Amino acid sequence: MGTDYGDDSPLFAGGMSDEPGQIYMSGKDIRSEVGVGRVMFPISYNLTDNTTIGASADFVWASMDLQMDMDGAHFSQMETGGSMLPTVTAGTLDYIRYDYSNGTPFIGKAVGYGSGFKLGFTHKVSKLLTIGGTYHSQTMMTDLESSNASITVVNTAGTQDVSGKIKVNDFEWPATFAAGFALNPSDRLMIAADVKFVDWSSVMDKFSTTFIADDDGSNGDYAGQTLDMNMKQDWKDQTVYSVGVEYKASKNLALRGGASFSTNPVPDTYLHPLFPAIIKNHYTCGFGYRLSESNRMGMAYSWAPKVTETNGDGMVISHSQSNWSLNFVHNL
Repeated sequence: MGTDYGDDSPLFAGGMSDEPGQIYMSGKDIRSEVGVGRVMFPISYNLTDNTTIGASADFVWASMDLQMDMDGAHFSQMETGGSMLPTVTAGTLDYIRYDYSNGTPFIGKAVGYGSGFKLGFTHKVSKLLTIGGTYHSQTMMTDLESSNASITVVNTAGTQDVSGKIKVNDFEWPATFAAGFALNPSDRLMIAADVKFVDWSSVMDKFSTTFIADDDGSNGDYAGQTLDMNMKQDWKDQTVYSVGVEYKASKNLALRGGASFSTNPVPDTYLHPLFPAIIKNHYTCGFGYRLSESNRMGMAYSWAPKVTETNGDGMVISHSQSNWSLNFVHNL
């Protein structure tokens, strides 16, 4: 997920210095991009004819792009530190710009790797009812890093572009618990529902970065110095309720529809326009079609209605989504 405001958005055109007074900022692209990927190695075992247990070991990677201007007034409200800080804040700080981005939609500039695991079971209570549950662990990731990042500091001393290494500290994907059931009133109809708990509060307390300036003369007084910045997030845990229906219209065609309902995990006070993960509900439809004994295809569409919130600065932020997917399965 991510946002892209381009280089012509008035949203980040200006701001306030850390002393009273309006200032212009860089006027360059403002964007964010966060991605998480997994390669899963699953195994399952039939305990009985009606009960199956399963597990998977996951190789996980995460990446991030960030091009962000932050005015001096907001930077002064962050948790900051490091040997670079006294020079950054000397006199009046107008703004600071973070920039690490590679422009590809598939993986971001700062990358980290790690692992996770998943446990689960299903139990067929009767021909009508099947129940199940899963636990997906919190990931165990390295910090997201890029050695080709930069910051720009604009203060009383002038403008200084600083090259260096960025570390996004302690980025993790949360643990998830889920339980659900499936009803089969007939051979052609299945109704499924589940409830899921997402432990956001354990991993989204703050967005934390460390910038390490290259020990190079072009970086001036910042050469070899570090700058820490923590942006408060304080996300709340989330409970998601989902329901879905599948109807076999024919031997080869299955029609599907569903919905999920949840709360917004992002507190209004800390809602940032670069990270507007405020979506609550989703509505879905799709189909599966058997092309032959060995081949199947499917398509799905999901729509998330607009959610509008007002953050601690009085900024009104809205977010909606539409997504589609297409898959093909070949059985050997």
